[in-house]
Amino acid sequence: DEMKPTEYYLLSYLYERVEQAGAGQFLPDEGVGISTVEQLERAGQNICSKSLAEIKQASDIHPEDPAYFCLDLSYIHALLTEGFRIKGAFKMAKKFEIENVKYEAAWSLGA
Repeated sequence: DEMKPTEYYLLSYLYERVEQAGAGQFLPDEGVGISTVEQLERAGQNICSKSLAEIKQASDIHPEDPAYFCLDLSYIHALLTEGFRIKGAFKMAKKFEIENVKYEAAWSLGA
């Protein structure tokens, strides 16, 4: 159903990349947001059309991240549209609660 957003728990890195791209609406400090594949595609096209110098000047992301911003957004878009077959809106959460215990989906093996 394209009208009802599907909910996904994204690793914090993926969630934060979508948020940094401005591809959706996010609740501050809650770790939840909503977007559409169209918003993500437009944000990716916008970032990928810029030079690395422009991305570095225009964003407040971690200094090591600008070089991979285009790649990351392209990967996330492909994962959601080709891998999960999402066609419209989707909810994202990196923070969630199960039986009154709070969790954050994070990559614990890297950094």
